[in-house]
Amino acid sequence: MNMDRLFYKYLILKGQGSIPGIGTFSVQRQPSQSNYESKTFSPPAVQIDFKHGNAVADKHFYDFVADEKQIDEVEAIRLFSEYAYNLKNEVDENRSISLGDMGVLKQTGSGELFFTNKTAVQYFPPVIAERIIRETIVPLITENYIQNSDDVHPLMNTEIETGTSSKDDWWIYAIIIAILSIAAIVYYYTQN
Repeated sequence: MNMDRLFYKYLILKGQGSIPGIGTFSVQRQPSQSNYESKTFSPPAVQIDFKHGNAVADKHFYDFVADEKQIDEVEAIRLFSEYAYNLKNEVDENRSISLGDMGVLKQTGSGELFFTNKTAVQYFPPVIAERIIRETIVPLITENYIQNSDDVHPLMNTEIETGTSSKDDWWIYAIIIAILSIAAIVYYYTQN
């Protein structure tokens, strides 16, 4: 796995990553949005922001590279330092470089770096959010209607006919626990 893909994976997992001599990249998550006009919900999106500056390498990234490539940390530091150096030189020479799945890093005439996101991949399609009104369904409003209706599930009718539910029987359990508690206390004091 090349260093571009490793850095992108780290960035998505941790939310922020720095390349010395280049700058700091951070992930901004945008929640899904509803569009009333087209009656759709768009999926959440991820955007990568870039801040040019003298960034310091992250020790956690070195550990991440060492784990992913199954090498020691010193070798991971060396590989990432070479990657950052080559990246900086290539941007200086070409004024533009592709960072794989992340986007394109460009340099202006004054030496300022800016970053353009690659077109975001939509992992989920937009969802249609149209309200469905069914005129053929009669809402179940009253208990009399449910008891007299033949097209209601039989279990619903039996629950209404019995008229009791487990919420009404809580006091029976409380009395049984109280009697057992009193019996345990009486037994304890009679034995001592």
